Amino acid sequence: MSGSRLSRRSLLAGAGAGALATAAASVPLPLRAFGAEGEARTLRMATSWSGGALYELGAQAFADRVAAETAGRIRIEVATGGTLGPALEVPQTVLGGGAEMGHSWSAYTGVEDPLAVLLGGLPGGLGSLEMLHWIDAGGGRELWGRVRYERDGLIAFPLVVQTPEIFLHARTPVRTEADLAGLRIRTSGSWLTFAKELGAETVSLPQAEIAGALADGSVDGAEWANPSQNLALGLPGLVPYTMIPGIHQPGSVFELTIAPDIWTSLDGETQAVIARAARDVTLEAWTALGVADTFAMPEIAAQTEIVELEPAFRERIRSLVADWAATQAAADPLFREVHAAIQTFDAAWTGAGRWRGETVCC
Repeated sequence: MSGSRLSRRSLLAGAGAGALATAAASVPLPLRAFGAEGEARTLRMATSWSGGALYELGAQAFADRVAAETAGRIRIEVATGGTLGPALEVPQTVLGGGAEMGHSWSAYTGVEDPLAVLLGGLPGGLGSLEMLHWIDAGGGRELWGRVRYERDGLIAFPLVVQTPEIFLHARTPVRTEADLAGLRIRTSGSWLTFAKELGAETVSLPQAEIAGALADGSVDGAEWANPSQNLALGLPGLVPYTMIPGIHQPGSVFELTIAPDIWTSLDGETQAVIARAARDVTLEAWTALGVADTFAMPEIAAQTEIVELEPAFRERIRSLVADWAATQAAADPLFREVHAAIQTFDAAWTGAGRWRGETVCC
């Protein structure tokens, strides 16, 4: 992560303990009537998205909610990926002053930043439903805000928990590790490294370039997101096979990042609006994506052959990632703290699974 980092002491001095507590804990706060006084203010939001659900249900929905709750006093201009800075480097753009806030996926950093990968969702890690519960009511939001601020000098809130992804759209079927070996695939985050360790050749491309690369043969396969987003991007119509389940990304958390000097310049009620809007939009986006996926999968199945990964391959992925996480936890206290919190919640959630009668996505 590039850019300067602010100390907790300096932000406290500039904002007061109450404002910092709102930022670091990211707790849902009650809204009060917004006063008419104060000049209108426009903030720029950098994103990683060229359009689609993450742009519309996440970034733009958040901007619309904030504008409505502040009676237009705070307006957020949402920029498409690459407009204000590199599409996959949004937090760096925010810290560098290229935008006042951003919406992206922390794990785009890849394994070079293990904590960012952990926050965004590990391959073989928490599923979407479990991730949503941990973030919203299991302590995840508060922990997220604190570690992002302490380590990176960013004010950060989870903003959209994505439903499980499609593992791969490809020209050849993939069921085993041997099937993946030798394929050139588009992916991102830590899966760039893990898939390479499993024998694939991996490349990172932003959303806007994925379909073109798959269509012209620059890649043999590609993963992007959940079923409805992949369908909207046209991926199932480009190659004959769709691989499930998305064990490489069973639950992804995207984040709103805000430059600390911008945050401290906002009054307490505006900070409360932002915290509440991030929470509400996250819940609404998750259900909207779930409904969209329900109707997208039959369409994908009509266009391609659905192929399931073999159980042994799924376990191989889990084992590979678990070994990596254990190494990172031993080396980094913040990683260890967050990883332990996730594992504790996961154990409790799994233990309660019998009475819920749930199935695990992958």
